[in-house]
Amino acid sequence: METNPYPGPERPVPLRFAALGERLTWLSGLVLLLSSLMGWYVGSGDGLTISVIGWHTGVLGQLVFFIGLAVLVLVGLRQAGIELPATVPESLVVIALGALATVFVLIRIITIPERFLPADGRGVGIWIALLAALAVIAAGSEARDQLRPEGSAWPARSAAAGRTACRRSPWRRGSRRRARPARPLGR
Repeated sequence: METNPYPGPERPVPLRFAALGERLTWLSGLVLLLSSLMGWYVGSGDGLTISVIGWHTGVLGQLVFFIGLAVLVLVGLRQAGIELPATVPESLVVIALGALATVFVLIRIITIPERFLPADGRGVGIWIALLAALAVIAAGSEARDQLRPEGSAWPARSAAAGRTACRRSPWRRGSRRRARPARPLGR
């Protein structure tokens, strides 16, 4: 058997998007970011067809853009090896950003700003933004499920262990009463 004493050059480590939650987070964050650059309102007036992109709808449209950017930054930082502190799970941050984006998009679906009155219909971009915001929530939930150890359920402790821990809580120490001896019935 001959072995090669001169091994070839090492291959660069590819980006790690093996987990479904990570891929879904990256993709939904990108779609959310790009959806704010799509037409959210459409309409016609005086023979012209008007389309208003999400960025021009005001602060909420711009916040949707920056929420999508924040989701991409979170994924990029994780790829670079920089993680959030253990007390702040990344999946929780992703779910919160997705919920915030969903609320902003729903506000823009329900109310059309008056300055865009000829554009009184909803464009395809706002529906893509809503789906992307919901996908960010689903991605955070999927990433949370991937962190769970095999065969265990959330929460990790059983309900009985939680009750025991609650009884031993330092907050309840002062509220315990000592049992009084029973008095005889005749007195």
